[in-house]
Formats: sequence, C-alpha cells, structure tokens
Amino acid sequence: MRSFWFGNYYPIYFLLSALFTSSAMIVFVTVTTYKVTGMQMSSKLQESLRFIGKMLVYLLVVALFFLYWKMVPTHYAHKKEALKLLTGDFAFNFWICEVLMTYLIPIMLIVYARFRDLNKMAVAGLLVVVGLYFGRYDFIVVGQLVPYLAYVPFDSDLGGSLTSAFASYSPSLTEITFGIGQIGFYMDRLCAGHEIPASDQR
Repeated sequence: MRSFWFGNYYPIYFLLSALFTSSAMIVFVTVTTYKVTGMQMSSKLQESLRFIGKMLVYLLVVALFFLYWKMVPTHYAHKKEALKLLTGDFAFNFWICEVLMTYLIPIMLIVYARFRDLNKMAVAGLLVVVGLYFGRYDFIVVGQLVPYLAYVPFDSDLGGSLTSAFASYSPSLTEITFGIGQIGFYMDRLCAGHEIPASDQR
C-alpha cells in the first residue's frame, strides 16, 4: 500500500545494510573496547579488522548505488516522499545525515587511512551506525506522511488537518525518555569498569 516502501531491490538492500552495519559495529566496538580496557590488540586481530574495513568500503559503495537506484525512479515518478527527502523538510536528514554521514565520509575516511589506522576506521564505523539511524528514521516516517488513499483527508487524530496533504510527526516525550534510558543503560554497561583478570588480557 505504501509505494515508497516497495521495490524489487529491497531484499538485497536490507541484506547489504545488515552486512555493512555489522561490519561497522565490529570495527567500532572492538577498537573502543580495547581502548577503554587498555588491552593490547594482537597483530592477527588488527589484520582482521583491516580486512573488515576493506569489506565495509566495498559494501558501502554497493549500498550507495542501491540508494541512488531507490531515489532516482521515485523522483522521476514525482513521488511526494522523494520530494520531501530531496528538497523538502527531510532534505538535511537525507543529504547530510544519510548520504554524507553513512556513505561518503566513512568511505573517504577509511580510504584516507589506507586501511591501516584503526582509530579512523572506528570513527568511520560510528558514523555509519549513526547515519543509518537517520536513514531508517527517514524511511519509516517519510513513508507514512503521504496517505495511501489520496482522497481520505487527515484529521487531528491522525496528526494532520483537513487542509493538509501530509501527516505530521514529532517524537513524543515518552519516546524521547525511552530512547535516553536505552542509551544510558548501554553506556552504563560499557563504562561499568569491571576489572579483567590477567589471564584474560590477551
């Protein structure tokens, strides 16, 4: 029913996004963990992370092509969702947070690091994860702003008005506090500072 969510390439695109997100998380979490704990990273692990960094670049390039494949036909078909992303209210999210932060900057950062500097690769991994959040946010929210039955007007219960062509959305206080609580929980676990036995510091 939502044409913006339909596409023959979506199964492959979601598989790709899972692969490059997991690769980015592996690099970021591993490097950060070793920095926080002060453990010495083995040369074998460093080589593995560099290999994952190379794989991340290739996956990002392919996924960027799929993003192009998604936006060009929808823009050519004058889909209102595409116009909102390319030139509308969500243009900043799309161009800066999704295109630049998720794809272009991490690719350039990892290539500039020549797949050797793990700190730069970790920063690139963090950017990919944060940028993909905005990508998923845009995908879900913008996909619902246009009514799938054009002749049905929005009323106040649906978040719009009788004269509005789009619905509106902003996070509620409950959603904001729930998100802050989740971040706080994970940061507490990350910074718990549990001592690692000497036998495990390899």
